[in-house]
Amino acid sequence: ERVGALDESYLDRGRPLLAPLVDFLHVAAASFWLGGLVALGLVLTGSGDRAPVLRRFSNVALVSVVVLASTGVISAFAELRSFEQLWSTGYGQVLIVKTALLAAPLAVGWVNRYRLLLRLSFEALRRSVAVELMLFIGLIAAVALLTDLRPGRDRIAAESQSAGAVAPAG
Repeated sequence: ERVGALDESYLDRGRPLLAPLVDFLHVAAASFWLGGLVALGLVLTGSGDRAPVLRRFSNVALVSVVVLASTGVISAFAELRSFEQLWSTGYGQVLIVKTALLAAPLAVGWVNRYRLLLRLSFEALRRSVAVELMLFIGLIAAVALLTDLRPGRDRIAAESQSAGAVAPAG
């Protein structure tokens, strides 16, 4: 038995060594964005000077979205072996849907940051944050489906293994 060595039970076979770090950053960024939205929704129901909280959250959300998008692209390159796998595999198709679903809360967030926040329209911001949170439900459903599908890199490996098993002995 190898003590202290990494074995395949800890890491997915065929994934880059830094993939767990990229996954962690991706989930952390999504968590900061979603958790911040929930907290922002609660702050907007209260009274007092909410402007500093709104500006702080806006900055955290912007950084979260940049990290989320960057790590998502890195993960997609690691999971797919060719560009055509985006439309030829179930994983790629759900990835396209996930990306489209991500665009909706991003658009709402952009309106919040560059339109409503500048005017400090708290009622409009409250409605907008509620819409953004609802859009996250669809995004979370796509993520749940995506984690249950076989990525393109695994599909190619499985096809090569099955082709090798069927090949006649020479």
